[in-house]
Amino acid sequence: MKKFTIILIIILLFFALPQSILLKDNVKAGETYSWVPINDGLFGGDVRVLAVDPVNANTVYAATYINGIYKSTDSGASWTEMDKGPSGTEITALVIDPKSTSTIYAGTPGSIFKSTDSCSNWNKLESGLGSYVIVNSLSVDPVNTNIVYAGTSGNIFRSNDGGLNWAKINGGLTSPVVNSLAVDPVNTNTIYIATSMSVFKSTDGGANWTEIKSGITSSLVYSLVIDRGNTNTLYVGTSGGVFKSTDGGANWSAVNNGLKTYVSVDFLTIDPLNTNTIFAVTYEGVYRAENGGSSWTCISKGISGARFYYIAVSLVGSNTLFLATSIGIYKTTDGGNNWNKINSGLTSANVNSLAINPANISVIYAGISGNIYKSTDSGGSWSEINKGLGNYTTVNSFAIDPANTNTVYAGNSNGVYKSTDGGLNWSQTVLHLSFKYTTSTVYSLAINPNNTQVIYAGTYSSDIFKSTDGGTKWSRTNLNIVSGGYFVTVYPIQSLAIDPMNTEIIYAGTDGKGLYKSIDGGANWNKMENGLTSSDVRSVAIDKTSTQTVYAGTSGGVFKSADGGSSWTLMNKGLTSKSVNCLAIDSNSDLK
Repeated sequence: MKKFTIILIIILLFFALPQSILLKDNVKAGETYSWVPINDGLFGGDVRVLAVDPVNANTVYAATYINGIYKSTDSGASWTEMDKGPSGTEITALVIDPKSTSTIYAGTPGSIFKSTDSCSNWNKLESGLGSYVIVNSLSVDPVNTNIVYAGTSGNIFRSNDGGLNWAKINGGLTSPVVNSLAVDPVNTNTIYIATSMSVFKSTDGGANWTEIKSGITSSLVYSLVIDRGNTNTLYVGTSGGVFKSTDGGANWSAVNNGLKTYVSVDFLTIDPLNTNTIFAVTYEGVYRAENGGSSWTCISKGISGARFYYIAVSLVGSNTLFLATSIGIYKTTDGGNNWNKINSGLTSANVNSLAINPANISVIYAGISGNIYKSTDSGGSWSEINKGLGNYTTVNSFAIDPANTNTVYAGNSNGVYKSTDGGLNWSQTVLHLSFKYTTSTVYSLAINPNNTQVIYAGTYSSDIFKSTDGGTKWSRTNLNIVSGGYFVTVYPIQSLAIDPMNTEIIYAGTDGKGLYKSIDGGANWNKMENGLTSSDVRSVAIDKTSTQTVYAGTSGGVFKSADGGSSWTLMNKGLTSKSVNCLAIDSNSDLK
């Protein structure tokens, strides 16, 4: 029996840690696989929520998208991964008990968790919440901290015993999708909530609610905050900017001078030491107002390639800020004039794509939300290479020119980018590919190894495009898998692979339609499904020494074909997660 030694770099997403993992072993029956992390220096990640300890300003918590909570005890200089009780799902809310700061509550799309030892251990709180809740916001009564409120996608809940038991308090609510809530720190029976369509107030601890939207002209309300110095002053962030009330919510007026027109404000917070200073977070920028919201100044101009989610003000003053973004955490100590990444130890990066330099396997490219990283020592260390990529884009795919490995292509939500210097600089080769149905998001790329001017690009809109001039011009191939009439269903092209022995043969993995194969350079396509039980094919890898051997990474694990895709067998032994996002074969190892 022929013995294969294959190095597979596999990305595992969803219910596994999305980090690069090196798998090296003999791919034959009876062998055991071992996994070695290679993410040292691949710091950052999709951080959604921050919480600063109200007693110790050096202690900061960061809640990531699907990889649990990290803690810093040195004001963000370094981070430690805490117990993963709430991991595997997005953490949507995080709040610290103001009287007992080792007690922390975390909300997720599914439940509420509580830690009483500063996030080292977690307990799930379920009693009274029902079978499934999407928790959008949490708040602790600052006087009686046993009272906790939870705003969810369908209800508002109250607990009187530190989260052990919950009860709905929806009386008077007409739109109970609660995005944000706040408790009046002076009169804690007064509570405000921002729902998807309005703002409500309760003066009896949530037993009854009254709508207070007079003057708010925007249809969607995302965030709400109370001025602790004057609790009749409130601010809400909406789909149309910021609105302010100075009479406990009875009347509102827009305070948008300096904000972009029709900007959606997703999050608001107030400086705890100077309540005239307010911060607003939008999708593409962070703004500061030092005069009660009458005028705003953008303070995030030094940050590129990121989506912004949350800002936290340090107890030492509003010049020190922590910012949660799609690519990690930033900190400023001068009010936003200068920002520094503070991601050391934050190994939560969601890796979407990988590529290995075929001429030097020590060189690896990793695509992360908003960033590209490069390693020149087989993943031992990583550095960012983002110049020219522009604003927030998710890098979904790479292709390296085998004839000139300094030429690299990256597919993202804006089309295709090209570098001719090993990723140091990037230029956009195509902004729009004349898509038939939706956007210019490119999910997959492949280069013809015999003629590197020929490139294929797979898109979100189920199309595969072909360029014969190094990416300058593109034309659509004949794959047609879109279904429906006026309202179409698309099946994104998640992966492409070209047979190196016969470059007219191309494999295309789709999201929802399985695997397709063309034997004429994309002119015609056939579905290859015998034994391939997963329709979600995320990656395809061809053994270049025996091109009838093909591997498919899917949401159901890894499949192998020994006959050019005509039939498939499952090979999942050793995988702790079956959700495989990317495969790569190191064909320079001993394959004989």
